[in-house]
Amino acid sequence: MCLEGGKVAVVVDSARDSGPNSASLRSDDVTPENNTSSDTSLSSHHEKLEAMDSTDSSFLTKFIRPAHHVQPRSRLLEKTTEKTGLRHTVYSASGNEYTGEWKDNVKHGKGTQVWKKTDAIYDGEWKCGRLNGHGTYSVLNPQTSKYTRKYCGEWRNGKKHGFGTFMYKSSSVYEGEWSEDSRCGWGRMCFANGDVYEGEWTKDQTHGNGILRYANGNWYEGVWKEGKKEGNGKSFNCERGTLYEGVWLDGTATRGTLSDFGRDQAPRPPKYPIPELQLKEKQVVSAEAQSVCKKTFVTQE
Repeated sequence: MCLEGGKVAVVVDSARDSGPNSASLRSDDVTPENNTSSDTSLSSHHEKLEAMDSTDSSFLTKFIRPAHHVQPRSRLLEKTTEKTGLRHTVYSASGNEYTGEWKDNVKHGKGTQVWKKTDAIYDGEWKCGRLNGHGTYSVLNPQTSKYTRKYCGEWRNGKKHGFGTFMYKSSSVYEGEWSEDSRCGWGRMCFANGDVYEGEWTKDQTHGNGILRYANGNWYEGVWKEGKKEGNGKSFNCERGTLYEGVWLDGTATRGTLSDFGRDQAPRPPKYPIPELQLKEKQVVSAEAQSVCKKTFVTQE
């Protein structure tokens, strides 16, 4: 600001000259006759500038820009390490390693997991961080330093569920249906001693209809309950060449009939043939039975 020839010249900051109203802001002549003092004129001028600045929103928008939002470094690192899709091997703090597909930072899709503590390995499908779908679970054999397959089949929520094959330490093998890590449904169990059971299971026990073939050639076919013979069944003894048909209770035959069955091929048949059970007077017995049935029916009415 300077005084020349009785006039007051106001120089506006160059930063404002580039604004949309720079022509009106460049100079403003004020005569001392119209103002009692230079202070009054300056005050009036500042009021004009403040009024113009308050109405000039485009000026503020152009020259006063809002600061950019800067994300914290922890958030940037989190995005960098976010696991989705196919990834290379990821190691956990416990030493376990996983190679495969991810979704929202959890194992999802196909992948391979190696557990350091148990030296076990799973190769198959995952869902929401759990074994789900078809997969194979193997353990390391310390004697051969090779992996031995333990289970191959279906999984659900980290448990054996569906159809699959399991190998036991005793060399027994089960092939069949599973439910929540238990043998349930139809299945075939090949025992290490050569016996084979094929039939129904419930809660890891033979339960329902099934047949058990012994390694020596004997077999039982009938009803099972909680791992024992229970109800109607047939039992064949190949060494003796005999067949028992009857009722079983808690694994023991209680009542039934015994007959020859393959006696000629049996290595140790009974000394004498087993006679067939026959009714001495069929017609008389039949008539008596019908009479009893009629009396029972009339009594019930």
